Order: sequence, then C-alpha cells, then structure tokens
Amino acid sequence: MANLLVFVTPNPTMIVLETAITNLTASQGRMDEGGPANTLLRDQDYVVLLNYMRTLGIYVENIAQGDMAIILLSKFEVVGQRSSVGVLAGPTVVRVKADGLNAGELYVSWNGVVNNTGYVIAISLMVDGAPSTWADVKPKGTNHLFKNLQSGAQYAIRIATMSREGIGAWSDPRFHRPQ
Repeated sequence: MANLLVFVTPNPTMIVLETAITNLTASQGRMDEGGPANTLLRDQDYVVLLNYMRTLGIYVENIAQGDMAIILLSKFEVVGQRSSVGVLAGPTVVRVKADGLNAGELYVSWNGVVNNTGYVIAISLMVDGAPSTWADVKPKGTNHLFKNLQSGAQYAIRIATMSREGIGAWSDPRFHRPQ
C-alpha cells in the first residue's frame, strides 16, 4: 500500500503569502525613487510571490484530487475543468490562409491543446462538394504549410490532437482555396 502524505496546513502558509505580498507592495512603493536596484528588487519580490502562489495552487490541486467541492472552497478562481485523462478534443480555433503565399500553398495554424503529444492534420481535395481521400500530416508544432496543391481547387482541412491515449476527435473542417 502506498504511503500517503497528510498535509496539516497549506504550504506555503498564509502568513508566508502575506509577507510576500507586503514585500512586493513595499518594493513597488520604492519604485518612485527610481534606479535599477529598486526595479530589480521589485522584480525579485514579484517572482517570489508568483512561486509561492504556484506552490499553493499545486497544493490545493493535489489535496482536492478533482473534488469540485474542495476546489470551490479553496476560493481560487475556477475557469473550467481539465480534460480527463484520455483522448483530447481537437483544436477549436483553426486558421487557414492563402494570401501572401505562393501559388498552390495553404498555411494552417491553430490554438494549442493542453496535455497534447502532437497533432495530426488531414487535408482532402473537395470533389463534387465532398472531401475525397484524406491525407494525414504530423506537424512539429501548431502550424503547417501545405505546398504543391492545385491552385483554385477547394480543400477541406481538419486537425486532431494526439495524447498518450491516441488520436482525439477531429476539429470542424475548414475549407479554403490556394491561389
């Protein structure tokens, strides 16, 4: 059986956080005096406070272990739940452009998805208003330049996010014509 740690009080404690806030406030007040030394001290106090806040956030996350009631009681702002472990949703913001590119080129970019291990882009020439055969590409980042496409032909492009569990759902297709 695993040896579970029991935390009696948050680390860092509230007094440590309040001290860091007080230090940052004081160093911010010294900024009126000017000088690179005061700026450096203020920046250092800011980093110290951010590191304490990050540590406290990790503490709350570990103690809560996904229990929404505990997370809400922590008074941290909740902006949404993380995707569960498993396959991930596709990117929601996909941009395709041909302007400023060479003939037969399309540039695709998208928003990153947290916890991804990569992406798969599929492109298909539209034939009679429907995608024909999809061709997959595995880009190295969150963008890709397609070359040697048929100028003026319409293409459908979709993206899926990869995780340790496999390839997730495809994004809604985007339709575009290279110059």
